[in-house]
Amino acid sequence: MYLREAALSLLVTKVDDLSSWIDNVLHRVDTFRLDANKQLDPHRKIEFGQFLTPMSLARLMASMLECREPIVSLLDPCAGVGSLLAASVAELCLRSNPPREIHVTAYEIDATLATYLPDTFKLCEEMCEHVGILFTGEVRQVDFIENIVNDTTVSLFTQAPLLSFNCVVLNPPYRKIQSNSKLSKMLQLNGVKTTNLYTGFLLLCMHLLSDSGEMVAITPRSFCSGSYFKPFRKSLLRTMTLRRLHLFESRQNTFQEDEVLQETMILSAVKASLVPETVLVTSTHGPNDSFAVTREVPYDEVVSPDDPEFCIRIVSDEGGKQIAPMNDDQKMNPILSKKRIEEALAILKDLGFPRQQQNERSALTLLALLDLKSDQSWSEAKSPLCGITQMMNFFAQYYGKKYAPNSRETVRRQTVHQFLDAGIIVANPDNPGRPINSGQTVYQIEPQILNLLKKYGSPAWEASLREYLVDIETLQKRYAQERELSRIPVRVVKEQTITLSPGGQNVLVELIIREFAERFVPGGRLLYVGDTDEKFAYFDEQGLAEVGVTLELHGKIPDIILHDETRNWLVLIEAVTSHGPVTPMRQEELKRIFGQSHAGLVFVTAFLDRKALKKEFDNIS
Repeated sequence: MYLREAALSLLVTKVDDLSSWIDNVLHRVDTFRLDANKQLDPHRKIEFGQFLTPMSLARLMASMLECREPIVSLLDPCAGVGSLLAASVAELCLRSNPPREIHVTAYEIDATLATYLPDTFKLCEEMCEHVGILFTGEVRQVDFIENIVNDTTVSLFTQAPLLSFNCVVLNPPYRKIQSNSKLSKMLQLNGVKTTNLYTGFLLLCMHLLSDSGEMVAITPRSFCSGSYFKPFRKSLLRTMTLRRLHLFESRQNTFQEDEVLQETMILSAVKASLVPETVLVTSTHGPNDSFAVTREVPYDEVVSPDDPEFCIRIVSDEGGKQIAPMNDDQKMNPILSKKRIEEALAILKDLGFPRQQQNERSALTLLALLDLKSDQSWSEAKSPLCGITQMMNFFAQYYGKKYAPNSRETVRRQTVHQFLDAGIIVANPDNPGRPINSGQTVYQIEPQILNLLKKYGSPAWEASLREYLVDIETLQKRYAQERELSRIPVRVVKEQTITLSPGGQNVLVELIIREFAERFVPGGRLLYVGDTDEKFAYFDEQGLAEVGVTLELHGKIPDIILHDETRNWLVLIEAVTSHGPVTPMRQEELKRIFGQSHAGLVFVTAFLDRKALKKEFDNIS
């Protein structure tokens, strides 16, 4: 079955791909949220302060859990459809050393939302079964605050709680409490003084935590200062120690579907008296943004031990301070850095980049590609070959912006890709045949744009910019033609040929279509081909519909789909270069994706050569 140098094996394989499977499970939970949101009365949502947690936000919060106990007792006091608790269970299941048991207690007063929780619990149980964790769950369809305070006959903070948890995750309801209301009086009788429902939830959760237990909550930022929240801050900081604060730069993206414009933050804290040396402060544009700025801030800069107001000071870019560490060897002037970033943003605007590309990430990327530091003039700009990691190191060293390592893909997909399309940079000028997804890929500023940018701030800038903008369409076409010449042509049907990005996996994809398909699926109908830089390179939507299959854009689709119409087989092919073969978990995942197919499913793993095949012997059953 080896075709020239291609080793193509028709294999049904069974090896774990837990992470991929869990992604799909959590997507199902998020569909519960979307469905529930349609059913909720908008006026009732406002009355109860309900803003359901998107799965991207839930996973971000769950990633902050550090609990290493063998038995995890998890509380979600305002569970909704269970997004947060499901994300937390998933996080624990994905650990190399998962807990033995997970016990979840979920409160939800809204009957519409509570009806989804048994299904969410069932999915949590399935996740746990895959890794040998015992899962139990309890749904309490009652008012959390009323239930807890009624179980307590004296002040909450003078006796041990009847319930105890080592983990609490919550997205509490956001609304004010009237001072003469029943709820306010009930809380005051139990030693809780607060003006907002969300702080009431947090205070009760703190009480229910066991020693060294942790709490992760998303809240408005308003509690960090001001007299209204002073009693809450005093209780919080005397009971808990802050571990991490996560900020969102945009007011609109956190609960976008509910049009919430409140400034929000994620608070991660531990019930302990020992104060750590630092607090981790992180920041992203929104919950979907993996481009996180990070900084380790001395604890006493966030919470001053001498402050009678118990304020929580969150370091931001205001006043020249940054959520990022300065390099010890680099004396960076924050004022010059801020000014240079603003200049780069102005250039992107002048060049006509859309609004979503006019952001700090794009400005820093441009400066890195120019190797331009804040104390240099624009005339000193250069055009080094630069990879994504080099760019991010440049951000940190010369502009004090240290981003999380997993932000590399965000830089590539949401900035560099757009720079390539605009023709202001070129990829792999030293080796045009290098695959775009290679770890050795480098980028370089296009010579004409370099000459233009060197004139920024000079009298020649305006005229040079106008001249460049006139020529830019011709320039973009030229680079598009050069990129097209290096692409791999693939005939998908008799009348149509597509091209795939050069190198890497696509060399194997072309061999599969040209040699494997013609030999083993003669006369077969090609329904789908994926590409390294374009997921749907070829997509016969009608052909898939004819066999009962509808593909979702978010789904993890195999590299190639063929329909053997004679034998009524749907052949699902994974091209193995950087990724593994069709594993048992991947096989189950594909069965779910193609579960409605009228055709039988055949799973194929394709290797480029014998050497690649040998590497996977242990993973093939």
